Amino acid sequence: MRILIGGAGEVGRGLAEALLKEGRVVVLIDNNPDVIREAQSLNALVIQGDIKHRKTLEKAGISDSNFFIAVTDSDEQNLISCALARHCVKKHKGDEFEFMAIARVNDPEMLNEAESGNLSEWTGIKHVVSTIDNSIKRLQTGLQCVAFEEVLEIGNDAYIVELKLTKDATNLAYSNLREAGKNIAGLPTIVGLMKEDKTTSVPDADTNLVPGDRLAFATIGVGSFPRIVRLTGNEEEEFPSNPRVLIFGANLLGTRLASTYLAGGCRVTVIEEDLEQANKLAGSEIGNHRLLDIINGEHRDIELLKDIDVESHNLAVAALDDDHAGIAAVLLAQDMGVKRTGLILNDRKLVKVVHRMSITFAVARRKVALDAILTKIHSYLPGAYNMLETIPNIIGMSVPVTEGHKFVGRTLDKCKIPQGCKVVFIQRTVNNKTMTLSGESNKQLLANDRLIVFMPTEKVHSFEKSMGV
Repeated sequence: MRILIGGAGEVGRGLAEALLKEGRVVVLIDNNPDVIREAQSLNALVIQGDIKHRKTLEKAGISDSNFFIAVTDSDEQNLISCALARHCVKKHKGDEFEFMAIARVNDPEMLNEAESGNLSEWTGIKHVVSTIDNSIKRLQTGLQCVAFEEVLEIGNDAYIVELKLTKDATNLAYSNLREAGKNIAGLPTIVGLMKEDKTTSVPDADTNLVPGDRLAFATIGVGSFPRIVRLTGNEEEEFPSNPRVLIFGANLLGTRLASTYLAGGCRVTVIEEDLEQANKLAGSEIGNHRLLDIINGEHRDIELLKDIDVESHNLAVAALDDDHAGIAAVLLAQDMGVKRTGLILNDRKLVKVVHRMSITFAVARRKVALDAILTKIHSYLPGAYNMLETIPNIIGMSVPVTEGHKFVGRTLDKCKIPQGCKVVFIQRTVNNKTMTLSGESNKQLLANDRLIVFMPTEKVHSFEKSMGV
């Protein structure tokens, strides 16, 4: 399995690293010599060249590749190179060869083209991933519950949420999961556990839970979030369904944030220091929205924040290109009375730092892009990848149950899944619509189901052997 990655920046290198761990053959392409030097530490072929040029793709072996993933910061480069890659493969292998091109795209117009199906018609590209839209969605999901330390959407309404167990979790703390299951009807599946001494595991029925444990729950739908918060003994303040939102920044990310919240019926205030950017937002499609206020001013102007009655806002979010400026802006809003604060950052290392500052929730754009692309890849390709950012050494694996597989027709309890491995979701497509089912032991598996399984890293080989992967 050969995979070409166009763009060897942070996302490209992270993607290559994850795929190399799965035993894939990976080729990285970039025309920036500094980026190339950074990528050469990976055990992958690294080629310097322009991904929009046919000779570069052919040198990288596009005709023998099953995937081409374009993840540069330029939508145009990504779309052109994906279309070119498809043409190269078609020319050498014909239409029957299994090949997928994935483009990282952020332009709202291009995303609309993709959603309507037009992009596929005029470029042949069926798969796009939006860093901005996925970041906004993850941020909004995480801001729903202040106790959450991480929220991962696996796709098709399946989520992993991470939070700490407190002493007020009367039915979970100081008991094992077998006892807890008797006391709690429909206890959500716990897929990962990290003790205070940093040891990690996929818990079984005999695992004892104590306050301070960090837990990762698998759940279907956001409606289950409040229950998970209550079960773990965390407190949750009531949050309005249509909050009043303050956004720092009117760049592309800030504009998309504003548009998303306005679509949900929220009143939105945007503060932008750059007059040209503020005017651009005012002249956009949402500029005249009755629920939108646009202010040209400094993000940390205390008098300005007083004038707009900042404490009346339920939520303050920073969407700035400068991470540190964004952190400073939301911290000031928090000090002035805003209860919930959010950040969309560039540097993933800052996410843990800002959580310790009592900022409600933060996401890193590049980490979101990496997760989204891996999810897209693993919806077609079996593979193991580290899904739990704050609980290391626990692997999530996506694996198909193909036609004729020994598991077809069996219930999960009859499939002899290796001990320590836990099937948490079954994703099933019916009439071209994919749904997520819980991984209960009495669920019968059908051909073309996809299993989402969690396990310690040392169990990956035995699980792959049991599945015939």
